[in-house]
Amino acid sequence: MFDKILPPRNKKVVEPIAPAGKKHRQHHVHKLKSAFRDRHQRAIQNITEAHKKVTGRIKEIEISGEQIRQTSLRMLSAGLVSSALFIGPGKFDVNAVAQAAKPPTPTESSDEDSSPTPTPTEAPKTPSKKQLSEQLMQVVPSKARTLTKDEEQSVARILQTELSVNAQAELSGNRLNTSYGKMGYEQHLLRYPGDSLSQHKSVQSAGIAPKRGAFGYFTPSKTALTPEVEKSEEYYFAVQTFLAPGWRDNIYQMKDWFKFRKMIAVNPKTGDVVVGVVGDAGPAVWTGKSFGGSPEAMRDLHLDKGMRNGEVILFFVDDPENKIPLGPMTLTE
Repeated sequence: MFDKILPPRNKKVVEPIAPAGKKHRQHHVHKLKSAFRDRHQRAIQNITEAHKKVTGRIKEIEISGEQIRQTSLRMLSAGLVSSALFIGPGKFDVNAVAQAAKPPTPTESSDEDSSPTPTPTEAPKTPSKKQLSEQLMQVVPSKARTLTKDEEQSVARILQTELSVNAQAELSGNRLNTSYGKMGYEQHLLRYPGDSLSQHKSVQSAGIAPKRGAFGYFTPSKTALTPEVEKSEEYYFAVQTFLAPGWRDNIYQMKDWFKFRKMIAVNPKTGDVVVGVVGDAGPAVWTGKSFGGSPEAMRDLHLDKGMRNGEVILFFVDDPENKIPLGPMTLTE
């Protein structure tokens, strides 16, 4: 009924938008790219004209875009340049930023070769007399006496650390009656049958003993004399083997063990060090001395003046491969 009275309503039909075709989309992408490219070119032209000094400097040092992209650091530097240009003129160090963006020279490290530069091996340091003396005098008293086992171990550690010498107060179960005592000045010893003072190279003023030492000649003849044998006589020590623990129980075996045994003598007050061998027995108890030293040994220990004696630490040297030479050790002052 109402349909006959009222006219029908006009219904608006919304038709769906047809999807754009592939060619249509490519057309819009191309227009956007062209617009961005044109905008980019205009921006570069404006920047170049407004900042001729900066762009000229970059051209002078020949920085290309590819070089700037080589590392993140240089990319950051390029970003700093761009930011500064867009912001506008101000206090801006062109040379500093340009230098940061510049590719590394052959002497500089690069990302392609990031291997660490090898550190040169340091030469071993020469021990110091002063340092050695200071350490020893903290352990031993100024006047000689028998050291305790703890004191002897402390001295051994110091000699090992400072001199790289394995020195011990007791070796293979054998020891002297004391490892710290007064050392006196001795004469030269006969090295072979027929030896004489005139044939000794140095310190002839010390004289020569009329008889061979307690352990015999150093070599059977002059023809068998070698530089090593000469050193043995030049740097010999006299020790009181007759007071060594166990000496009376097995004299011959202990005599063979002590014969030309390598030892190290240290003047704790000066830091002077001499390596030598046991070449004689003595001195006598009544002298108040515990050891004797050859003229060369006493000279290098700085005990050859005045009363020509002084306190010395005397330890055995454990050197089975004979790597430690006889004579004074080189130490700095």
